[in-house]
Amino acid sequence: MNCFRRFMLVVAFVGCVGALARAQESDATTALEAYQLAVAAGEQYLVDEDYKAAIKAYTEATKVQGFGQRPEALIGRGDAYRLDEQFERALGDYNVAFQAMGILDGPAQARLQYGRGKLYLDIGQIGLAAQDLQAAYDTNSDNTDYLFALGKAYAIGGAGKQAEELMNKFIEQDDQNAEAYALRGRAFAAQQKFDLSLADLERAIELDGTDSDTFLTLGIIRYQQQEYGAATEALGKAIELFEPKEDGLPFTQAFLTKAAIHEDAAKATDDIELAETELRASIDTCNELLGQLAENEATAGVRSAALFRRGVGERLLGQFADAVRSLTAAINANPEMAEAYFRRGICWFELEEAELAVTDFERAQNIEYDNPRYYLWEGLAEATKGDFYKAIESYNEAISLSNRYVDAYMNRARAFMKLGDYQQAIEDFNQCIGLEPTKGRHYFERGIACALADQPEMAIRSFTNAINFEPNLIDSYEWLARELDKTGKGDLATEYRSRAAELKTGE
Repeated sequence: MNCFRRFMLVVAFVGCVGALARAQESDATTALEAYQLAVAAGEQYLVDEDYKAAIKAYTEATKVQGFGQRPEALIGRGDAYRLDEQFERALGDYNVAFQAMGILDGPAQARLQYGRGKLYLDIGQIGLAAQDLQAAYDTNSDNTDYLFALGKAYAIGGAGKQAEELMNKFIEQDDQNAEAYALRGRAFAAQQKFDLSLADLERAIELDGTDSDTFLTLGIIRYQQQEYGAATEALGKAIELFEPKEDGLPFTQAFLTKAAIHEDAAKATDDIELAETELRASIDTCNELLGQLAENEATAGVRSAALFRRGVGERLLGQFADAVRSLTAAINANPEMAEAYFRRGICWFELEEAELAVTDFERAQNIEYDNPRYYLWEGLAEATKGDFYKAIESYNEAISLSNRYVDAYMNRARAFMKLGDYQQAIEDFNQCIGLEPTKGRHYFERGIACALADQPEMAIRSFTNAINFEPNLIDSYEWLARELDKTGKGDLATEYRSRAAELKTGE
């Protein structure tokens, strides 16, 4: 529409608004003309991206007597509200319009389904978005807007195969759309096709190197491939490029993911110095995020997550007092964060504050009762206090929740040994061996229980197998020598003592 015609339409609409009351009192033809003119003006304002004016025009259309609940004006106003990010009002209009679907032709129905689906997509309700967008696409599969939005919904929702097919079709029609490549890259990643995914993401960056979401996706995929350096580099770029929206929040997902990657990189290396560097980088990332967050109710969840992650990093560095401070602040921001109580409990344990540790482990259990780790650590704290019966009760709870929890069986066995119940300890060590049959330490500890239970032959077998699986387990040689002496096999005992001495010398 040229500028003159657009001007004339707006002039006619303004005149229509002034005469609206008269139109409502006249015959149906005049009212229909007034309705159609208001809707047409709203459509033009939409094209011009003047959403406030569009909302006003469509609202005037809804006031025309006899035409106020016709769906065309509601659909248009819903679109204007959505594009103006007034999502609740948009959804209200769309839902009312859906009640009159029966009087709409196919294109109008598809527009309504697309509008509501796009709204759901914008607010993150991906399942609902996919339903509406699929219906719109089924009605008109030639509409590239419908095609792109449906592909995006499937890509975000993790339906990789469907998203890939739709984005292939879209890219055939527009091979210069950076977001399409980024979404197809995401679809490939969901199918574990990482080489194809990375190629698409690099192409997206080549077309538009300013999109923070593309770098976020790239970082997450590098993370999945355990390429920690490349992952944190991509996430750093995502943070750098991010433009805060009206809420003013920083790119929280990128910050928290980057901190988690630094932490995992630290856990994955045997280089102590490198691990410490990565943990400090994780803490620094959390501090950078926290420095950009206001302390109010709206940011409580993000602050709690950042404080928690910082506390974990501090604990792994052995900075237990600092970790307690961070985890306490995380709990204050989110009192229902079970993991924060649990990690703080571990810090109390390391600070030899067993009572405080038990209290935190119990708080974690009250929030998340089915996590066996909370009961394991409660047992460890009770054992530190010397209350082995309570420790066994906690280990029992852990095992009831996970009957393959080796650490729980192992520590329950050790508690039984402290109480002199060697037979029960032997049974628990057998459970450990059944779950981890190639770990020499389990045979070694069972051997000690057998030795203390005065079962030398079984002890000899246990220590021998400990050596078979872990030839450098020096203590097994020495305990084996003692048991061999008991059974009159002094020459063989001397041989094992010599091997133990050789190993110590090799150290």
